[in-house]
Amino acid sequence: MGTSSVENRIVPLAACRPHPFNYNEHDALQIEYLRESLRTFGQVHSVVVQDDGVGEYVIVAGEGVCTAARAEAF
Repeated sequence: MGTSSVENRIVPLAACRPHPFNYNEHDALQIEYLRESLRTFGQVHSVVVQDDGVGEYVIVAGEGVCTAARAEAF
């Protein structure tokens, strides 16, 4: 069985891209709520990404937060 590791680190938002098989879509109202939350509280939950090995990261969990953060120019 392969080895995997989990790390907490900060990665650039610009290097994160949506997972191609993400089935969860966020409507405009959800994104607006997330934007308001980011403005009020900052980012309080981690976004989960996978290193794709070529300098980018695939978003596994938290795509709505990433979309809202991009809209807020974080």
